[in-house]
Amino acid sequence: MRRKAVTVDDLAIPVSLVEKLRALNLHLADQLALFSPLDLAKALEVRLEEAEALVKRSAEAIGLRRVNLEEALVEEGVKVTTSSRALDNLLGGGVEVGVITEFYGGFASGKTQLCHQLCVNVQLPRERGGLELKAVYVDTEGSFRPERVKEMASALRLNEDDVLRNIVVFQPRSVEEQVKAVKEAGRMSRHVGLLAVDTVTNLFRVEYGDDVVERQWRLLLHLKDLEEIAAKGVAVVLANQVVSGPREMEVIPAGGVLMEAGLVKVRLSKVREGAWLAKLENSLCLPEEEVFFKVCKEGVRDLKET
Repeated sequence: MRRKAVTVDDLAIPVSLVEKLRALNLHLADQLALFSPLDLAKALEVRLEEAEALVKRSAEAIGLRRVNLEEALVEEGVKVTTSSRALDNLLGGGVEVGVITEFYGGFASGKTQLCHQLCVNVQLPRERGGLELKAVYVDTEGSFRPERVKEMASALRLNEDDVLRNIVVFQPRSVEEQVKAVKEAGRMSRHVGLLAVDTVTNLFRVEYGDDVVERQWRLLLHLKDLEEIAAKGVAVVLANQVVSGPREMEVIPAGGVLMEAGLVKVRLSKVREGAWLAKLENSLCLPEEEVFFKVCKEGVRDLKET
């Protein structure tokens, strides 16, 4: 039996607030439940406390539990290097533990290469930008390449076989299998420093097709699982596809507004042979900026290495 959609009208909030939410194209409690209270407060021009209460009420209305900051088990400011100084600077030092970072882009934009590189780098000593922990790679498209991992490990003077053994790979072929893989990663979180999902929306789009309400609901639940894993002290990295946006020639991450709330969002593109562009589009504490990098045999590196 499919769950009945909960709309903003069902939240017992003032009509004026409902109208503001509709003007922002926010019609469902599902959308609000994952929204950043800070971003919502700015968009609605209300106090942060009011936005937090609204987000909490939306989550409760659809049976979700939000993780409070005081419950998070995250060591603040810990980052995993990307092996590119420019990319690291863009991200404030690298991919952050306790945060979901989304890399989205079209074909050959570098998403999978970054996922591979980060799964290797998390095993580095801390003084070299790692966490000395294992990685989990959820591969929904058959993109994981052991030989690529070995090339990257060798370039960093790491034991190739040891690095490969320290990456747990799941290859789900359905949404249910993907959900189970992520939950298993959560159970392993004590030994895992990084979880990569490549790509996060693929199976949802294939399995649910035009059933947008059910697809978004299932994706919302999945993102909540990923949030809880991040809160345990894991760097969560999502590779995502692009779809056409509402404006002409616009492309946006697959998943719609669900992929906007609370994520660090980076758009990737290949600009020419040997050069890729990364643009930081969403972060609570970093400015929008863009940098160039490259992908070579050794892995992800600066376009101009010094």
